[in-house]
Amino acid sequence: MLRFMIAFTCSVCMSCASVGAEANAKRTLDRRAFETLLLDKAQSLSVETDNAGAWGNIYQHLLLSRFVSEDLYKSALLKFARDLDSCKSDQSMEAALLSCAADISADAASSLTLYAAETEFRRDAEGFASQIPSSRPERLIDVLLSLAKSTNLGLAEQALERLDELFRIHPALLNVARRYQTTLARARISDARLDQKSAMAALDELATIAIQHRAKLKTSDEINVVGPEFKDLIGKHVRGYFCAGCGDPIAASVKRWIHAALTQNQGRNFSNTEFGEYEYLLIAFSAPASTFTPAERKSYVQRFLRLYAGQGPSAAATVNSVLHIQDETSAAIVISLASYIEGGTSTDDVISALLERDDKRQSQLLRGIFKRTIEYAYEQFGVDDRIAGFLDRSARYLQATGYRNAARVALEMLAERNPLLRSPDLPSERLTLADVYAPGLARLASVRLASGEARAATRYLDEASGLIAAKLRQEWTTAGEGTILALRNLAPALRLIAQKRNEIVVKSGVSRNNPDHDPLFRAMQAAMFGETALALEVAGRRRLLADETTRNLHRTYLDASARAERAKQIAAYAYEAGDVEGALARHKQTTAAQRDVARRAFESQLPGGLTRVEDIETVALADARARLQDGEALVLLHVGSHGLYGFLLDRSGRSLAWRSDVRAQALENLVRSLRSSGDISRSLFPPFSFADAAKLHELIFGPIGAALGDYRKLVIVGDGPLQAMPYGLLLTQPLNQPASDGTALRTANPRWLIRSHAIALLPSVRTLVAQRTNREPIRVGKPFLGVGNPQLADAGDLRSIDIAGAFKGSAGGLADVSFLRRLVSLPESADELRTIATLLAAPPEALVLGAQANERTVRAMDLSDYRIVAFATHGALAGEVNGTSEPGLVLTPPTEASREDDGFLSLSEIMGLRLNADLVILSACNTATSDGRPKAEGLSGLARGFFAAGAQSLLATHWAIPSNSAVKITTGLIAYRTGKPDADWADALRATTLALIDGDGPSEWAHPAYWAGFAAIGVQPLSQ
Repeated sequence: MLRFMIAFTCSVCMSCASVGAEANAKRTLDRRAFETLLLDKAQSLSVETDNAGAWGNIYQHLLLSRFVSEDLYKSALLKFARDLDSCKSDQSMEAALLSCAADISADAASSLTLYAAETEFRRDAEGFASQIPSSRPERLIDVLLSLAKSTNLGLAEQALERLDELFRIHPALLNVARRYQTTLARARISDARLDQKSAMAALDELATIAIQHRAKLKTSDEINVVGPEFKDLIGKHVRGYFCAGCGDPIAASVKRWIHAALTQNQGRNFSNTEFGEYEYLLIAFSAPASTFTPAERKSYVQRFLRLYAGQGPSAAATVNSVLHIQDETSAAIVISLASYIEGGTSTDDVISALLERDDKRQSQLLRGIFKRTIEYAYEQFGVDDRIAGFLDRSARYLQATGYRNAARVALEMLAERNPLLRSPDLPSERLTLADVYAPGLARLASVRLASGEARAATRYLDEASGLIAAKLRQEWTTAGEGTILALRNLAPALRLIAQKRNEIVVKSGVSRNNPDHDPLFRAMQAAMFGETALALEVAGRRRLLADETTRNLHRTYLDASARAERAKQIAAYAYEAGDVEGALARHKQTTAAQRDVARRAFESQLPGGLTRVEDIETVALADARARLQDGEALVLLHVGSHGLYGFLLDRSGRSLAWRSDVRAQALENLVRSLRSSGDISRSLFPPFSFADAAKLHELIFGPIGAALGDYRKLVIVGDGPLQAMPYGLLLTQPLNQPASDGTALRTANPRWLIRSHAIALLPSVRTLVAQRTNREPIRVGKPFLGVGNPQLADAGDLRSIDIAGAFKGSAGGLADVSFLRRLVSLPESADELRTIATLLAAPPEALVLGAQANERTVRAMDLSDYRIVAFATHGALAGEVNGTSEPGLVLTPPTEASREDDGFLSLSEIMGLRLNADLVILSACNTATSDGRPKAEGLSGLARGFFAAGAQSLLATHWAIPSNSAVKITTGLIAYRTGKPDADWADALRATTLALIDGDGPSEWAHPAYWAGFAAIGVQPLSQ
């Protein structure tokens, strides 16, 4: 009876705690009364209930005492630990006891989603454990393993670093369980840092550990160390995460693990297996169809049915009854779904609901089932935060296995969940779990739209968009560290939102000047914002961190920011004792002041301060229109899985939205076909598909027909394969008789898109606004700097290398200087730079050539005083550089590689340059291609680095341009701009290109290989 009364009292306490911080004001104990209460509760009896009750009995008081008095806090922890069986092994040392009690308190806070409290308790546990003699590191290791799971990435990384060091010193302590936990943390942190290669390597190792450990369980009663977190990672991988270089939709190691989970018998009761055979069957059937052969799927199904039926007569009867009306595969799937969903309802009842053919009746039955599961499996255990994940996964499994109406019910219940905000200072569940709620709302909108309910779909799209915007704003304002990760996690939802808004607005053909164009325009921007565009906003912050002083200030600011946020949340909890001596308010005020001081110190090191939160938000239609010039059209091109979505806007307010039905893979194949025409390694006049050039133009611009002819310039923001698209070679009209040589091609006079339009590329609409908003004219003292013709081997023609060779055998991520020295030199690049210098009346010292064109010299120069900066050298394709993917530019290699100079100016080093250039010319290959990271957009190569360094516009290349024609184009556009200083660089490139096509050079130069690879990136300010 006593235990029941404690549990009841605790539940009441938690109910009060959920009201909010205003409860603190109702009753505040004085210091003496609080000490008495705390020490009385610091006993094992206080935790002989669930975590919710234990929080009310003891943990809330321990947390409060932490801010009232350090001595009181430690006294309570010691008294508590000495009475806990779980701390018995630590009785001989006070530090071990303190760490044990703090760690247990952190576990309780975590289970109740009180993450701010968890972090404080966990850090205390780490601090106490660090006082234990180094000869006994077990307690510290276990605490660090828990800290490595923290949602605070900085803390998790620090914990992992300490773990690596401890295991290096004590390798015998790295048992299977700890190896699993450290690898799990490594996978999660690598993913959060967008290091997909390392994340995939960690996932491979986890799969190996799991397979080997599972095999042991066949003959052993050893506890399974592989927990449900691994299953969650497997589920993410099946949805497209961690696939760096795996080549297939599912990595081989993951496939082996799923296969093992569905074929190895653990030697224990089927229903008690830690993983649940049923969920792995659902994962297998959610994976791409090519992952498993029909024979493998059949074997999984038959084994599942056999094991399920073997649980007893009732289970066998269930299998037999379902097999009377379903084939084996369908029966196994419906039983698996029912096993996953049920949690207060019999499996048979769930199966009956899923097999109900009347949608309305099925919806009623499933709503009742989901409500009972939520109540019995989640709410009564105080794990409400897991309800959203359960509904989301249920909907995914149901959708993947063909139960669309049932999936709709799960999504509707997810959309209806909107837990009350306990306090304005506490994050809402929806915001915390935005990567669950927002995709769910977007998918529900898609379901509603498919049913013809456009109004309901629009409402859910609005909710999803608002939630994502709030999440990104929250991440940015708390130092921006999680913004890229949030954007990556929410990217599928952003794409779905944009595509469904297009389908609502564009009923057929083209939508013209529709009032709903503004939300569609915003949605397309959000869907296309991408890592590249975001990197342009955050790189200014990141590149300065190469300086140790700034880096330390930045870390201090992040830590202070996190402490202030935790203090705010902890002060918002309700406490039975109230805010004793105002300790919580004082801590909140102190940490906020420390954050502000740290922010000011950090900002003082940044030339322009921190980027504003507005800089990551989408641009309104009217704002974008105001940044356009007469004769310009802003064109957004978004590639979806089953369609190409277009939007055009001009200065007059005209707006067009359209859609072309084409699969992303087919579009990518067309782009790849046209890009391959730039390869002249086998022929000076390589094959070119005129049909593909016309077909792709029709897919992209065909729906808007003659409207394109109203503009002289297109400012294009594209995503996916269209960021690697050389638009100028598209054919606005089919060429009836393809030409086989340069003379015939000039005679045929193809209607290339570059003939009718200048083309400027941008990574985002936000970049357009930034480059054309109150931007002062560039004021520099020197007209030109040219860096090129590094001292390499004998002369050659192409400027392309595979960077992987440059780093084979190198140490510490430095380039192999002996490899760089063997690259062919580019003497004609010196002539190219001399011609530009002459055109711009630059002095001799404006040329940095030969041996002087080295990394040390370039990095030591004040580059901010040059209007035009040109690099004419080898451009390196992205490759592996000590575990990271970075492209770069080859300069004269030194005798011996060092951090200051290894002959390779990498992307991260380029970001550290300080430029104020009107134009940066990258007369090197592949400078507008992907920087090698999976799913990275085409502009995220060297162009990204130079934008971040301060360049206004870039002239970059899509492929290796033959040197002679490259010289002609770069010098020609400079000459054009010199004669017409008000011209845009895109206009200058068009004029120079047309001169080349029409006869300014050998006849083969009419082929796109010699001119289409150049791209003008960026726009000039409106004042110019």
